[in-house]
Amino acid sequence: MWKRLPFRLRGYLITMSGVLLLSPDALLVKDTTVDVATFMFWRGLMLGLVLLLIAAARYRQRLGQAILDCGPAALWCPLAFAASAWAFVGATRLTSAGNVLVMLNLAPLVAGLIGMLFFGQRLRRQTWLVIAVCIVGASLMAAGEMGQGSLLGLAVALIIPVSIAVNTSVASSRPGTGQRGLDTTVVLPLGCLAMLLPAALLGGAQLPGVRTCSACC
Repeated sequence: MWKRLPFRLRGYLITMSGVLLLSPDALLVKDTTVDVATFMFWRGLMLGLVLLLIAAARYRQRLGQAILDCGPAALWCPLAFAASAWAFVGATRLTSAGNVLVMLNLAPLVAGLIGMLFFGQRLRRQTWLVIAVCIVGASLMAAGEMGQGSLLGLAVALIIPVSIAVNTSVASSRPGTGQRGLDTTVVLPLGCLAMLLPAALLGGAQLPGVRTCSACC
């Protein structure tokens, strides 16, 4: 049944599933007490191993070539992925999980601007309407945080939509061949590597307590 669905509809369903999974993830991150460096080290390590196993199972001997085929995306996508992961955890510790998730709504706006300015892409009128609604919601949320000590968290949270927009814009600018386009998921393990290396340098390469490590994966 999945293979019979149009590619655009598959993309919508995958995106919606990702948003639903982000909601409990933000709450779990908020509930942990382990320091950010340790959290990011184990999150990057475990997530990277899983993604690497999936990529290796899909491409086998062609994995190296699949990464090279991504071109500049093999550099920018992992860096943007790591930046969004660090900002997500940092912002969640500084402000409420709901605020962080609302700020994510700015990602389509930033992605649209990047697409127009650097890749000559155009957005439909309906897309701009949805973006406008997201901006209004984020502005109302930010206004409610004035004077409550969460502005730093909102500032860190702004890094998330920018990083996601860079990631998706660069990935979509590599059309590849055929209807499916180029698969840039093969470079996600590199993003996990870029995520855990700074954490290791900050002393995060240590075992967290049993009560605080449940959300690291």
